[in-house]
Amino acid sequence: MASYVWRKYADYLYTKWEKTFLWDMVEPYRRPKSFTLVVVTYVAAFYTGVIGAAVTEQLYKEKYWEEHPGKAVPLMKPKFYGGPWRNTTIAIVIVLVMMFRVNAISVLRQVFYLLKMRR
Repeated sequence: MASYVWRKYADYLYTKWEKTFLWDMVEPYRRPKSFTLVVVTYVAAFYTGVIGAAVTEQLYKEKYWEEHPGKAVPLMKPKFYGGPWRNTTIAIVIVLVMMFRVNAISVLRQVFYLLKMRR
């Protein structure tokens, strides 16, 4: 019985080696795996987050307008970030300027203009 088991195990290892050898030769000619499912999942997750943020901000504005009619709505405080959040726009602009080497003065003027309009 033991010799039978060892013979079967040896056959298994040998055929396993043959399969590995064969697929290692065929592998360079195989089609690459598709990223379609991964890309679709990430795009769906991104747009789900965008829609969720838009709905949340709209509900915040409506609630604020009910409590303070006729007043401008202040910026909504982030839910999952406890650090300084009013100056993060400037930090993002600085990073973008450093990354893409765009004209810093024009970008900062536009950002400050947008911040004035939101207040």
